[in-house]
Amino acid sequence: MLNCFLFSPPSLRENDYEPFRSFLCFMCQKFRQVYLILGNHEFFGVSRQEGLRLADKLQGDPELKDKLIVMNRKRVDLQDITILGCTLHSRIPLEAEEIVRNKINDFRRIVDWTVANHSEEHAADVKWLENEISSIRQIDAGLKRKIVVISHHAPSTKGTSKPSDEGNPWSSAFATDLIGNKEKSCLDDVQWWVFGHTHYSTESVCGQVKLVSNQRGYVLPNKNKDGTEVSGKFPSRIRKIWDNGRRDQSTFHPEKVIEV
Repeated sequence: MLNCFLFSPPSLRENDYEPFRSFLCFMCQKFRQVYLILGNHEFFGVSRQEGLRLADKLQGDPELKDKLIVMNRKRVDLQDITILGCTLHSRIPLEAEEIVRNKINDFRRIVDWTVANHSEEHAADVKWLENEISSIRQIDAGLKRKIVVISHHAPSTKGTSKPSDEGNPWSSAFATDLIGNKEKSCLDDVQWWVFGHTHYSTESVCGQVKLVSNQRGYVLPNKNKDGTEVSGKFPSRIRKIWDNGRRDQSTFHPEKVIEV
């Protein structure tokens, strides 16, 4: 079984750093290792460079060291399983740049962050993934290691967002069609791809790749979706908010585990 977490904390800036550190300390006491995927929200109020510095600071914290692993183009080998982690910024086509810039908060709230920066990071993330996967398949030819990719943005636009959100003019800010295309690439040669960012929990199969997301989204832990208060402790109150006695694929499950 693989326990991995895809976080997008409120921010890594000064006011949020200590609360987030405390939360990570709590999680690191519960699990052998916690894999932290950097998204977009943790850079709100700071530059990307400063956010990366603060993430490195968290990873080196005495209470988190060797337990917390920041997956910023990071590879971790676990017996016959390899985990590859990166943000996987999306590819924003030229015709969508203006509406994405106007609709998406990242370009107002991340210091000195532009659509061009976003696209450059996308290209760097994809190149890193391709190099790592190709290297694994060449060096471990015949062994067929299982590869699990964990990213913040989604690797496909199909089925990774709410149906009502698919195909909207700014959807390229959330996902990129990297797998399941007519021309196959080494990115199709992975077994699992775990993602976030779309605020939509789902499981599906794209070719041989099992796509899975378990996302809580923006709903506050002590409120229903209509804003009314919910009593009880986390995670039982979360189950009360979303499940109401039912478990459907599109809801967040706080105790979800995938077996690789």
